[in-house]
Order: sequence, then structure tokens, then C-alpha cells
Amino acid sequence: MKKPSKKDVNKLTPMTGNKFLLDTNIVSALLKAEAQIADNIDEAEAIFLPIIIIGELYYGAALSTQVEKNTNDLKKITGLYQALSLDEETTIVYGSIKSALRKKESQSQKMISG
Repeated sequence: MKKPSKKDVNKLTPMTGNKFLLDTNIVSALLKAEAQIADNIDEAEAIFLPIIIIGELYYGAALSTQVEKNTNDLKKITGLYQALSLDEETTIVYGSIKSALRKKESQSQKMISG
């Protein structure tokens, strides 16, 4: 993933008070230990992760070359913040299914063009 731009950092716009709703790019930056992102997060009184974002992150981990490491890193991060709606198990299943479909699609494309 690319290094977060100022536009990505600005996504840390507080909700009411000093609360943050994180998106995929911000969590990815946190996983890469981006100091500017971590400093902003440290200032928050509350941090929330939409469950669909957690699903996107597990999807990315399932497609990566370091599935186990990335999945474990995500579990650590998601354990720190409050997930909004559904449950984490649903996002793990979502990520696995979506990555399997993408891999299958990729294999089909190779067969068609091959």
C-alpha cells in the first residue's frame, strides 16, 4: 500500500468531540507505524472502526503474501478500538470469501487470455 497522503491524514476529521472513525487507509498507515497517524490517534478520546472497514482489511490480508502475519496484526489493531455494527467473525468470513472470489476470477481471466 502507498504511504498516506495529506488527504488521507485529513480523513482523521473528528466526529463530535475528539472521536475518530477510521477508514482503511488510516488503519493501513497505523499498521505501518506511520508516526503522524499514530500521533493523531493518540490524541483521540474514542476511536471507532466500521465493521465493513475491518472486512476490507481482512480481505487485503487474505490476498497478501503474508496472510498469517497480516491477519494477526489486524487482530491486534481491531482489538484496540470499538467496532461498529455486525461482528468481527462476519468480517473474517467476508474477507476470505471475497479474496477467494477474486483469486478465482483471476484464474478464469488467465484461462480466457491464455
